[in-house]
Amino acid sequence: MACVANASAQVTLEIKQQEKSTFTTRTDIKAAQTLQLMGQEIITKNAQVIFTEHATGDRADDDTLRTTATIKKWTGKWEFPGGIAIEFDSEVPDRKAPIAQLEPILDVARVMLKTPITQVFNKDGSVKTVEVPEGAAKDLPKEFKNDLSPKKITAELKEQQAILPDKAVSKGDTWVRNQNVHLGGGQVMTFRIDYKYEGTI
Repeated sequence: MACVANASAQVTLEIKQQEKSTFTTRTDIKAAQTLQLMGQEIITKNAQVIFTEHATGDRADDDTLRTTATIKKWTGKWEFPGGIAIEFDSEVPDRKAPIAQLEPILDVARVMLKTPITQVFNKDGSVKTVEVPEGAAKDLPKEFKNDLSPKKITAELKEQQAILPDKAVSKGDTWVRNQNVHLGGGQVMTFRIDYKYEGTI
């Protein structure tokens, strides 16, 4: 992301990809769901930490840039009613779930871990498309195959870029976005997120 300043101390926030660059992001996920089933609350939780390397090459003849995102490290824990929990560690990805019904969650993590995703950006930095290796989703359970759909991942990446404000902002300015969070297995939660520009750090 880049900040472009102008004379009135406002900045235009935009995402810019750099040619011939590599960087790593850390994503921390903590979620708790409470489901009502026949009047009973069912609580599930998960906590994950994911390190992803993003490698960008040279600009192509059509002015697009390609960035390949590869998961380098992933740890996660999912907790279910009855004290049942499963854990995933990319150092030992083949560790089994305590009960067979939860194994599909780990199957998804295993496939995602070994599947690099290529993001293709237009000259202006906007998302053109996302490419997923052919057949990457073939080993996923049926209800999770869409998680590696190029169309779905492209839409998610465009949504991530859309969090930035539509106009120049000054310190203290706020804006609102609705964001969909894909939880896997076709589950989607929509949040209202209030953003505030706090200046340059």
